[in-house]
Amino acid sequence: MDSTALACELLKLGHQVRIPTIGTSMYPHIRFGEVIHVEPVEISGLVVGDIVVYTSDRRMVAHRVIRRGEDAEGSFVLAKGDSFHVFDCPVREEQVIGRVVAIERNGRARRLDHRRGRLLARFWALISPSSRWIYPAVGRTRRAFRFLLPLVGGRLRERPSRARSQGRAPGALAVPPGE
Repeated sequence: MDSTALACELLKLGHQVRIPTIGTSMYPHIRFGEVIHVEPVEISGLVVGDIVVYTSDRRMVAHRVIRRGEDAEGSFVLAKGDSFHVFDCPVREEQVIGRVVAIERNGRARRLDHRRGRLLARFWALISPSSRWIYPAVGRTRRAFRFLLPLVGGRLRERPSRARSQGRAPGALAVPPGE
């Protein structure tokens, strides 16, 4: 039995499972190698913004629910990776195996199933269809700040220590002698 089948069976029995992630489809929310905590859920229990775990071609996929719907075949959700520009095929009830309730980063689990987490999830779902334009702009802004922050941060950190070494209170003006 492979790990996907084992996780599916445990979730069907009502157990929560921890699954290490591979891939970057949910970046920046879930990073490569982080561990997600998945609890069993039926499709009726999913809301927009949840991260649904479902099976597709004998593998597990964790993507954000963007929309719910019903058609002649039954209930479905439209899901999308946060870093992708296109939606997945409709996810049917028989494909859904769970919902991500926590993400482990650096040994600490960050819960998603509380009020603040749900609000952030809805925000991600709201901006996700516009990710084609938003993420490149955010990337450019982050690169600019990465370049500027050490310059500003380095100077700001030096001032208080230099002031103390010169016997002044931090924030006091330094007037050169003779002026």
